Amino acid sequence: AAGTVQRPASSSTHSSQPIVIGATNRAQDLDPALQSRFGVTISFPLPDAETRMQIFRLYARHLGDSDLRHLAVTTAGASGRDIRSVCESAERKWAAQLVRRRVLAGRDRAATVPPPASAPPAMEYMHAVKARRVWASGASPPGARDELPSSSPALRQQEMNKKQKQQTSAAEAMAQ
Repeated sequence: AAGTVQRPASSSTHSSQPIVIGATNRAQDLDPALQSRFGVTISFPLPDAETRMQIFRLYARHLGDSDLRHLAVTTAGASGRDIRSVCESAERKWAAQLVRRRVLAGRDRAATVPPPASAPPAMEYMHAVKARRVWASGASPPGARDELPSSSPALRQQEMNKKQKQQTSAAEAMAQ
């Protein structure tokens, strides 16, 4: 994200002229002529894996550290706003499932519907991450690797298997 401050060239510090502040997650899409009109540019980098983990912790307090770490690794390139959107999506979907269960239980009084957890499980957040695909920041897609290691040997093995399948598919496509 980048924030910019513009003060008219003829203004002094005691001027009643307004200060224009702009913010964007996609500075690369701004016209250079527009950018040149701003005197100061302040850049805020996208959150690193540890910061993403802390942001997830704010929205999904009920998840354990290993789930939060996995979400942080999977969301490389996501902004804080992207993470909030993922969490809200997972929570909306979970709430809809709870409502549907209650409605179905009300229709069929003989059915016993087990009480669901009051908060979405980690898998709901992962589904929301996969559904999002493109981050507002335009940065790396989900699954890109960065500074936090995979949370388990099983996950690392899954990632290696996936890469091998992709390489095999690419080699077969080139051979045809």
